[in-house]
Amino acid sequence: MVYLNLLFLLLITILSISTNLVITFDNYQISYILYSSIVIMTSLLLTIIWWHSTKEWKLIEKSLHPLFIKGVMTNLVTIPQVFLLSIMISFVNLDMAQYFWLIIAPISIVIRHKYKH
Repeated sequence: MVYLNLLFLLLITILSISTNLVITFDNYQISYILYSSIVIMTSLLLTIIWWHSTKEWKLIEKSLHPLFIKGVMTNLVTIPQVFLLSIMISFVNLDMAQYFWLIIAPISIVIRHKYKH
């Protein structure tokens, strides 16, 4: 588990570098693909950490509602999906791919409402 957390922190550090690449080279698709790939890896790793922590209530408080746990997991899984779709959209339009990331907010609100306990 410690190695997963260290890898997660490494990806967070690399995320700032890729953000700088997107800002500097905003006309190039490769910077968007690199940034999106790092976000996907970071989100998937956080999903794995959450899954491991909530499995059989090992590392979480037993009073947490199962709907809350499932809602967080669903929210974590949607982020890499959105960024994967944005990579595909970037082949058509880079600006549209970047604005597509904004869909995460309404999806998160819907998920939070659905898994309200």
